[in-house]
Amino acid sequence: MTGDLDNCAANSRGEQLNHSDFPKFDGSVAQKLPTYRHLQRTDGKEVYLPSDDTFLLHDVLCSDASTISTQSPSIIIELGPGSGVISTGLASRHSSLVTSIDLSPYAADFTRRTASENGQTLSVICGDLLTSVSSAADVIVFNPPYVPDEFDLAQPMTRSNALDFALVGGPDGRAIIDKALPMIANTLTKGGLLYLVAIEANGVQAIVDDMAGLGLDGVVVVRKRFDVETLVVIRAIRR
Repeated sequence: MTGDLDNCAANSRGEQLNHSDFPKFDGSVAQKLPTYRHLQRTDGKEVYLPSDDTFLLHDVLCSDASTISTQSPSIIIELGPGSGVISTGLASRHSSLVTSIDLSPYAADFTRRTASENGQTLSVICGDLLTSVSSAADVIVFNPPYVPDEFDLAQPMTRSNALDFALVGGPDGRAIIDKALPMIANTLTKGGLLYLVAIEANGVQAIVDDMAGLGLDGVVVVRKRFDVETLVVIRAIRR
C-alpha cells in the first residue's frame, strides 16, 4: 500500500474522523443479530458461535454505524468471522465490499451459509489474517482469539481442535493480536477504522500503547463485565 493510495482514499472521504465525532456508545440502537438457522449439530464443535463478545461488538458497530457511513467506506474486512453474523450485519448496513477472512475452513463455510441465509453477499477467504490481502481497507473488524492458554498454536488445525484456534491466543492471549496489529496498520487507509475485541487480562492499555506506535489512535469504546472476564471493544483510527 502506497502513501498515494492512502492520501487518495482519505481525500475521497473528506476530513479524517476523530473519536469525538462518534456518538457515545448506545447499545439500545443495535439492530437484530443476523440469523443462523442453518446451524447443524456438529457446527458448535468446529465454529465459534455468537456469544457475549459477539453481541458487544455488534452493539458497538451498530452504535457507530451512521458515523462510519459518513466516510463511505469502500472495503470492510472482518478477520476471524467465525459464525459470520458480524460480517453479515456489516453488509446489511453499509454499501461496501465486505470481505471475511478466517483461518478455519469450517468457519469460512459457516460464514458463507450465514450470509446466504440473510440475503447478503460477502467475499469469504480462508486464510491467515491479512496475508492474502493486497488492497487497502477502510474498516477492519477483529474479534480475535484472546483466551490465555498454553494450547499449541503451531500445530495443524483439525476438526477436533478448530474451536481451540478460535478461542486461544497463547499464554497471555496476545499472540494473534500482536501478530495482526502491524498487518492491520499497513492495510488500513489513512483515517481508516479498526474495531478490536479484547479482555482485561490481555493488557488493554498495553494494546492501545502498541497501537499508537503503529500509527493507530485507539480508545476503549465500551468495557463490560461478564461472568469470568471483562470484555472491551477498542476503536482505533489510522493516522
